[in-house]
Amino acid sequence: MFSGTQLVLDYIEAGTASQLGPGYRNWGAKNTCVTGPSSGGTIAGTAVADNAPPPVVGSTFRVYRLSTGTVNFAVGPNPNSYIITPAGFFDTLDFCSPDLTWDGLYQLTISVEGTYAVSLRYNSNQNNGQFAAAIIKNNVGVRAMGGTGTYSGFGAQAPTGEGCTALIYLKAGDVISPGYQNGGVAFGAIGDPSGGTCYFEVALVNRSMS
Repeated sequence: MFSGTQLVLDYIEAGTASQLGPGYRNWGAKNTCVTGPSSGGTIAGTAVADNAPPPVVGSTFRVYRLSTGTVNFAVGPNPNSYIITPAGFFDTLDFCSPDLTWDGLYQLTISVEGTYAVSLRYNSNQNNGQFAAAIIKNNVGVRAMGGTGTYSGFGAQAPTGEGCTALIYLKAGDVISPGYQNGGVAFGAIGDPSGGTCYFEVALVNRSMS
């Protein structure tokens, strides 16, 4: 802040995170004359800026499995059972915006209400395995995505995968997890050093304005 050419205030706020929502959209400037017969000076200009750019633009998240070692997935009690992916299966965090919290195992916590695009894909690497990718919200299955992935194991056939994308409405505090449905036949899954074929991705596509 300058008075004419004289610097009267130079201040950087530190340690305060920007707030999102209708209760945090006000900012202003004020000038006051406290002594003397004349009025206060005129404000020529004023500006405000966030104290630091976000590490990731938008509300988004992505993890993938880097390791190519096989992880065996448990068999469900019936074909329609939802089961959470083994803890730590997705071993590499690619990016995560500050409004989302990943526990490093299988839980992603939401803080901004809205509709989210959720993508999930597995690589299968076990003979005769059958499974479907699924999303679990607050420990309850909400989406079974795609058909049934299989791996025949005949000859030199490469592993196949299964995955899809779903739109899920989530509220602040909701927790989503990658999961699967298994029709009673065990299967295993592997990673991919490129990160392109075995992943869990989330992005906010709109937000509640209420």
